[in-house]
Amino acid sequence: MIKNKIFSASLRLCVSILFFAFAISAQKVPAPNESLGFTPGDDKKLASWNQIVDYFKKLDAASDRVKFEEIGKTTMGAPFVYATISAPENLK
Repeated sequence: MIKNKIFSASLRLCVSILFFAFAISAQKVPAPNESLGFTPGDDKKLASWNQIVDYFKKLDAASDRVKFEEIGKTTMGAPFVYATISAPENLK
């Protein structure tokens, strides 16, 4: 009975430590509605290309899991971009 209580307390402590370690290491990436001013998919709301590019730039700055690159300009002069989303070790 005492062994079960000790095991239970130890298990709770380990889970708590893991939870807080994960919470501390979690990155704060902006939600689309924070950047765009509306939730994607809302009726009669469309993001402009500049808003989309700005959002992906914010993702790139906030997360080590996003690699954002501009590879040129479109025929209309807008940035031609792509984003790679992966584990940090895959982006190196």
